[in-house]
Amino acid sequence: MIASPNRTKPPSNRVARSAMLTLVAFAVAMALIIGLLASTYLLSPLSRDSNSPVVVVIVKRGMSDRQIGDMLREKHLLRRAAGFPLAARIEGVNGKMVAGTYELRASMTPRAMAWAIALGRTAQDFVTIPEGFTVRQIAKRLAARHMADDHAFLSLATTQGNSFQIGRVRAPKNLEGYLFPDTYRIPEGTSERGIIEMMLGSFNSRVMTLDAGYLAKNPGRLGDTVRMASLVEGEAEVDGDRPKIAAALLNRLNIGMRLQCDASIEYILPLHKKRLYYKDLKVDSPYNTYLHAGLPPTPIDNPGVPSILAAMHPSKAGYLFYVARPDGTHIFSDTLREHDKAIAMLRHPGGVHSTGG
Repeated sequence: MIASPNRTKPPSNRVARSAMLTLVAFAVAMALIIGLLASTYLLSPLSRDSNSPVVVVIVKRGMSDRQIGDMLREKHLLRRAAGFPLAARIEGVNGKMVAGTYELRASMTPRAMAWAIALGRTAQDFVTIPEGFTVRQIAKRLAARHMADDHAFLSLATTQGNSFQIGRVRAPKNLEGYLFPDTYRIPEGTSERGIIEMMLGSFNSRVMTLDAGYLAKNPGRLGDTVRMASLVEGEAEVDGDRPKIAAALLNRLNIGMRLQCDASIEYILPLHKKRLYYKDLKVDSPYNTYLHAGLPPTPIDNPGVPSILAAMHPSKAGYLFYVARPDGTHIFSDTLREHDKAIAMLRHPGGVHSTGG
């Protein structure tokens, strides 16, 4: 009996179909994985630094989610412009953006940015206090934003500071140096005292915890540290120079040399000057570190964390002098002779005094 040819033919169609289904399943799985990875990438914050600078953005009426994404990408707030419309769609707020001026950070996720703009959390509720601002500058900025009366704020911050707490101790009478520079949301109706409590709260949480809470455990070091940090803040423009400037100032203190900080002169002048003249160095004031030895009576501004860390951990170098280059960095010297050579290279005509003493 001859066997039927259908019984010996391999099941090629079934195998091919199974292979095709396996390939399709693999492709779908890979597409899902790639999509998940891409979404995670697009929706993650550009920066992990919680101190990333505040960037002001203006969302105009009628802007699409994609246009907003393009703007945020141009301002270095997003990894990719597509991250913003994706975030808006996931959060269910796509097409619901509110026009206005916003203060955002690269450390914010695209989802957080989408919600901030969709809810209309404009910069009118926020104020940014830059590092190095004085109490007087803070008062003026708050008044300009209609958030506080500048006279009431100044009076409270400079004459009644001891009615507040810093850590576990009573704050000094003058709060210059302790109003932590940051971006704050200040609801309408917040009192001057409430605003100061916010700033001191940030100082407590951001500064008193540095170096495993060293300042909180050693409150006697707090005043000198903040005064030194304020000088560093006023003198430095580049973070890498801050520990070196702190070292130079500390070395001067240790040998009984006057600090000769230009920033202390700027603090007592009625108007800020980019360059000081020799006549400015003769202004009679206890804050004039050219005339009086030691640290100034109070901090001369409100320093940020980098300057405070520099005051806590100055460089181990033997610098005594420094002079600023046009780009804001400094040339450091151990001896007066080296310092004079550095000044000669950078000196400008007109009797202008070079920064750094």
